Amino acid sequence: MDIGLILKYKNIFASLIVVLVVLFAAKNIYTGYLNKEEKLNNQEKSIEDVKVLAGNLERIDKNLKDMKEKIFNGDIFDFKRFLEQAAKESKVAINSFTPRTIKTIDSYNKVKVTIDITADYKGLTNLIHAIEDTASATIIRLERRKQSGHYLISFYVVLK
Repeated sequence: MDIGLILKYKNIFASLIVVLVVLFAAKNIYTGYLNKEEKLNNQEKSIEDVKVLAGNLERIDKNLKDMKEKIFNGDIFDFKRFLEQAAKESKVAINSFTPRTIKTIDSYNKVKVTIDITADYKGLTNLIHAIEDTASATIIRLERRKQSGHYLISFYVVLK
């Protein structure tokens, strides 16, 4: 290149270099802003996820408290008295009551209870509803005996 040519276009070259430096700086600044914006969006999403989890945790905690309040408070003999009262109100005769402790966790006992009853259909359904309404009892088996009106009911009950 000729020096005269460079001197002739020196202002254009200088302007071109300034424009290139400004474009390079603008690109780096813009990329930095994009990275910060992406991080901010990720943080906002994380905050929303935490809020959802906190709401779920509160709901689960409330459900756990509700369930603990509904657990039958007393020993197996208190539950037997409850069952006898429910049977009396349902016009059901309890022929046998057989409890068996399955598991003890903290202050709670999971007990499998089997009862042999004599009842008509209405009395049977009323007794089943009474058992299921105690949130700590879950019927696992209902078996009709050969004799008319005789049933065998097995269920789990949680006692505290």
